Amino acid sequence: MIAKKDVDRSYPEPSPLRDPMRAWHDVAWVRTQRVEYSIPEIVTQPVLFSPHLVPTIGHPLIVTRGDDFVRELLAHRFYAYADFTSVLEREAVNVVTKDLARKIFWAELPPHMSRGAGRIYTDEAYHAQESDEILESIALETGIAPKHLYRPRFLSNLDLLLSALDASKQRLALIGFSIVSETLISSILADIPNDRSVVTCVREFVREHARDEGRHHSYFAELLKFGWPRLTESDREFLGPLLPKFVRWFLNPDLQWFRSFLTEKQFSTVAIEEIIGACYPSKSVSDQIRKAAGHSIACFKQVGVLESRRTTEAFIREGLLQIP
Repeated sequence: MIAKKDVDRSYPEPSPLRDPMRAWHDVAWVRTQRVEYSIPEIVTQPVLFSPHLVPTIGHPLIVTRGDDFVRELLAHRFYAYADFTSVLEREAVNVVTKDLARKIFWAELPPHMSRGAGRIYTDEAYHAQESDEILESIALETGIAPKHLYRPRFLSNLDLLLSALDASKQRLALIGFSIVSETLISSILADIPNDRSVVTCVREFVREHARDEGRHHSYFAELLKFGWPRLTESDREFLGPLLPKFVRWFLNPDLQWFRSFLTEKQFSTVAIEEIIGACYPSKSVSDQIRKAAGHSIACFKQVGVLESRRTTEAFIREGLLQIP
């Protein structure tokens, strides 16, 4: 009889972290269904973005140009959103999920968390691809060329920051940025799927994206819960004050596409700045950013991010916390 070798039956301790990506095989967009990006012929005047999310369309100088002009403006707003999504997923979030999945950073992550990071990597790559495909398809369907696309400002800011850091700090900053971007509450993801004024394929595109992002949101909240206490004090003092900057970078209206579109339509620089100033007053923008960041800030408080006076002061400077 062959003697059985002793088997190591020691297993990792059960993790206290939830597994938001557990049902991924059954529910992830990339594994379930494809959205057909076409506009039915009966829809002769397609709306590609929720009008109530674009305050500039109510300005008198825009209104006087007529409904067709407004629909074209909304098309370019959708193109800017789709391109923003593509760039964010590929150049920021997936840089982080790759490292987490490969245990290059936080190697002690529970197995389900590193596995979940790999699943998010797949999701985000798919979101970027679908963003590119719907942009191309809608442009062909409508005949409106997506010619007002620019590198998102948040990424230019991030590039500048990372260029001054060593590799270790770069990775830490990227993780902080990804936690911020993935835990913020997006009005676009929440509103467009239920806005019947928007064409069906756009609503379905945003709906499927939102379903995945709900799970990613939970994952990154768990990642923060795991990672923050494991940072050195020095790393916490480095990353903490950056978090409110990331919130601002991500949520501040990026209107380069809008300026370019109106310039092409023969609006003067003075008129363009008048429209932006009237439709995006600083107090209103700050209030909206603070509201959108509410859940992220609650997560930061929960894990002790705001126990640092220096970090709390940074949140106050960015208008995300009131002065006590």
